[in-house]
Amino acid sequence: MHSDLVESDTSWLIPIGVGVDYMLTPKISFTTTFLLNFTDLDTGGGTGAHVMPGLTFGVRF
Repeated sequence: MHSDLVESDTSWLIPIGVGVDYMLTPKISFTTTFLLNFTDLDTGGGTGAHVMPGLTFGVRF
């Protein structure tokens, strides 16, 4: 939750994500994560929301 000190603006940050791990060998795995961040979800009848998508890939040893 976010609240401004100057104005009476309160907004929310809601992250929604999915992660997948795939074992290539017993010691090496491939991982990926998809994340959506919804911000500026005004509770007081705001004009809309901002969506920030993110996609990461990695290899774990």
